[in-house]
Amino acid sequence: MKTIISICFLLFIVMTVQAQQAMHSYTAAVARLHSLSDGINKSKERGAALADFYYARIDEAGKEKAMTETGDILRQYLDYDFYAAFGFMMKTARTKEDMKAFSDRYMQKKEREMIVQLANTMASGSLTEKNYPANIPAPGKGVKGTWALIMDKQTINKPVAATTNNNGKTELDKGHIAYRVKNYPEAVYRYKLAADKGNEEAMYNLGLMYTEGVGFKQSYSEALNWFKKAAEKEYAAAMYNIGVMHYYAQGTPQNYAEAIQWFKKAAEKNDIKAMNNLGIMYDNSQGVPKNHTEAFSWYKKAAEKGYTQAKHNVGVLYAFGRGVQQNYPEARKWLKEAASEGYALSPQVLWAIDKATYVSLLLNTNILTSDKYEEDGGSFSMDKNFEVAPAKLNGKWGFIDSKDKVIIPFQYEKAHYLSFVEGFAAVMQNGKWGFIDKTGKTVVPFLYDDIELGHFVNGYAKVVKNGQTLFIDQKGKEIKAVFTE
Repeated sequence: MKTIISICFLLFIVMTVQAQQAMHSYTAAVARLHSLSDGINKSKERGAALADFYYARIDEAGKEKAMTETGDILRQYLDYDFYAAFGFMMKTARTKEDMKAFSDRYMQKKEREMIVQLANTMASGSLTEKNYPANIPAPGKGVKGTWALIMDKQTINKPVAATTNNNGKTELDKGHIAYRVKNYPEAVYRYKLAADKGNEEAMYNLGLMYTEGVGFKQSYSEALNWFKKAAEKEYAAAMYNIGVMHYYAQGTPQNYAEAIQWFKKAAEKNDIKAMNNLGIMYDNSQGVPKNHTEAFSWYKKAAEKGYTQAKHNVGVLYAFGRGVQQNYPEARKWLKEAASEGYALSPQVLWAIDKATYVSLLLNTNILTSDKYEEDGGSFSMDKNFEVAPAKLNGKWGFIDSKDKVIIPFQYEKAHYLSFVEGFAAVMQNGKWGFIDKTGKTVVPFLYDDIELGHFVNGYAKVVKNGQTLFIDQKGKEIKAVFTE
């Protein structure tokens, strides 16, 4: 089931779309952090992450709130990774007012002096571990201890402090903040506090962190344990992830029947990924007897709620009449929606379902024949308002109308016979194919070694570039072929 979204994609629901987008790349950042030594580079990354957080939070919540949240973490850096704090201060130097405010609010005089000393050392040349001032805590160390020490302190087993009971929401929010600046030990600690107060989202987030080994050593069995705790409190995303873990045998033996049950529980709570996965499993006879009608029903529910992958699946079933009466207009509608939302397989299916129709056009169109031109030309366009055909004269190709009037000058090395299907024609210059519009303007650059059929089908063309098969849209955006025919 290649199209099931893996739980390894950690999608924390946080305060804004901007913050969510930043988090989507966290896996690569974590890999970088874990690959670095406990030296300058790792501390630099911590400092840069905190600066990024600060400026994002200004837009989200205003400067004062952003400064308060950032200052708490800056204080922790000063205590346990002084060079990370220095890196943060250098990033905020672009706004002297901000730099001074953080310095005045959160630093002692001696700490300010050490920041200045580091800055002066850097100004005199590159700052390395060899010329790092001996009186200043080394990267990974602060005025109170080492970063490794704080990691040891903030483990899952730290005792829970008594606070006002609000179902852990306060601690959950602090966990989100820590996670967003890649302070994973603090995030774990805060999520654990919230989970111990019964917060199901915190339980779910702990499960996600275990799946990736962020803040913990990776453990699918521990992840499954936390997802089950959240599921007991009716948290739909946790139910979905339990289903995925049963499907992929992560932390538990593979069990399609169990996966189906968990997907159904999540789907009943409107989890659209679970709906789509149920469709896939009915479509492929995994844990249930094959039932295309049931598959279509689940796909349609998810598609109508906006899930892109499900829109593609609905389009495919309409195209092939599987589980529903064949309906090409409906197939095109759903596939075009999925394609416009970036689903890579949809353009290929759109192209494939109608290519035979366009091939037949070539057999039933008015073919240009004339002694005036060097060889028989191509077909006249099917556009009644723009009936032109490619023709060759003096070794070059151009386009003429049915009255022999030149519409686009003879300037191309080659032109495909079936021209201006969906408004564009494929022509060659300098040994490469591209597309022009009805005025002769280049709309897709001359980059391609071949263009199958020589035109667009449902808005997409199949091309070859440097030996690789691609699909392009009418603006030239390239999409790698998912399968070869």
